[in-house]
Amino acid sequence: MRASRSIKNSVLIIIGIGLIATIFTLLVLTDYFILGQFKEIEIEEAKEDMDRVVNLINLEVQSLDHLCLELAMSEDTQQFIRNPTNEYIKNHLNDLVFEMSRVNFISFLNSEKEVIFWKDYPHGYTGNLLDSVIKLNPNTEGLFVDGDRIYLVSYKEVPESGYLIMAKLLDVNSIAISENLVNIEILKEYDLDINFQNDLKKDGVFRGSVLVKPLSDEIIAGYVPITTLNEKIVLKIEMDRNIYLGAKIAVLTFVMMFISIGIIATLFAVAHLSRNLKRIEKLTLEVDKITEEENFERRVSIEGDDEISLLAENINRMLERLSRTTKKLAETTNTLKLMNKILRHDILNNLSIISASLDLIETGEKEFLDSSRIATERSVELINEMRQLENSLSEGELKQVDVRETVEKVAKGIDVDVKIEGEGKVLGDEALASVIDNIMKNAVRHGGCSKIDVKIEDMGDTCLISIADDGKGIPDEIKGKVFEESFTYGNTGGTGLGLFIAKKVIERYGGRIWVENNKPKGTIFKIELRKQPRD
Repeated sequence: MRASRSIKNSVLIIIGIGLIATIFTLLVLTDYFILGQFKEIEIEEAKEDMDRVVNLINLEVQSLDHLCLELAMSEDTQQFIRNPTNEYIKNHLNDLVFEMSRVNFISFLNSEKEVIFWKDYPHGYTGNLLDSVIKLNPNTEGLFVDGDRIYLVSYKEVPESGYLIMAKLLDVNSIAISENLVNIEILKEYDLDINFQNDLKKDGVFRGSVLVKPLSDEIIAGYVPITTLNEKIVLKIEMDRNIYLGAKIAVLTFVMMFISIGIIATLFAVAHLSRNLKRIEKLTLEVDKITEEENFERRVSIEGDDEISLLAENINRMLERLSRTTKKLAETTNTLKLMNKILRHDILNNLSIISASLDLIETGEKEFLDSSRIATERSVELINEMRQLENSLSEGELKQVDVRETVEKVAKGIDVDVKIEGEGKVLGDEALASVIDNIMKNAVRHGGCSKIDVKIEDMGDTCLISIADDGKGIPDEIKGKVFEESFTYGNTGGTGLGLFIAKKVIERYGGRIWVENNKPKGTIFKIELRKQPRD
């Protein structure tokens, strides 16, 4: 009994000391390494958000500059500067035009840089924007600070007439870059106190031109200098520290779970050490056998309702996932082999045609130019379909997709009349549009149809999508082959991958696709998809 108690006490002391040492080490490591890594990730994310904001502002400037250049090149604008008329102002400079183009200020100058007309919208412009911009060199674009306002400005020369100035107020808070965004603020460089600048450089972290500094446990801010046409400003973005706070909670949760499991495991080990060692040994032997045979279809079996049995369940779930992953990898490998084979064979053939045709162009035979053009187009089509095939293999998260809305978007790119009946939502993603687009374009390109009817039916747990055309139809003897890889038929056949990719996408959704005859003529493609995930 004493020996038993001695062993028990020894085990408790050893496990206790080990547990305390492990917890202490874990706390130190998580604080210095794990949280440090998350802080670094947080800084990089803040820097990326800053870059996104700057890029969005630059895109706004480019968009305004393109609009200004387009208007400056207009013959109507040139005539208006030479001979201003109320008709031009009424037709081209009304409030609706300002709203649609999202412009807040416009001014026309003659060749002497004298203002012949200007207008702001909404009204209330009181700054010195116009006088200052006129002094700049023409054909200039960028940001301009006017008092408390910041404008996007484009200053263009109007050929043989004068000059055109367009401006738009910069509303940084309308820029949506992240759910973590708290506030965006423009600071003038001279407004930043010297001590504050020193504190930023001391406590912050530089990533290129961006300075990132935590303001508190909840907020982190990024600062980046931006050069405008007349002075320097600093862009400040405040964001939630979701990554850091999430990491702290995760670390604390992990440590608490570790302590709890450690205490339970200690008591459990002392009371049932012998029995559980045998069970663990049995589990180890089964796992070793599965590993040796590489039979991931097999499952381990451990009786009981404790951590070891839970481990066995987790191992079984892992084996199930490994089994699915292995099958998926095998399927992906075969598909990649197919892609490689198609790319090597078809594109090489097309390039050979192009090369041979180019060698014979000097003969003056135009058909060689046509052959080169056709081969090039088929190569481009093949590469696009390879990209669709790659997307069909990616297992992204499925979501609710509005079928009618998807069909309506696809129908805008179809050259024939598309009639849509019914509505419904299914489980899918953006690739569903590619499936419907492929079927419709096949009906037009290969079937020669004059109209397409799409019917959406609620079938309870599923939704049935019927895409019917009045084309020449598909012969019965090849209906079972149209979804096979690289299958083509007739002179209008493409790469033979479109419907193969469509089937892959639908199968990834857990649905099915098939083809039927349409009466009196044509083809009906039917797609049945789930509306909700399986339990």
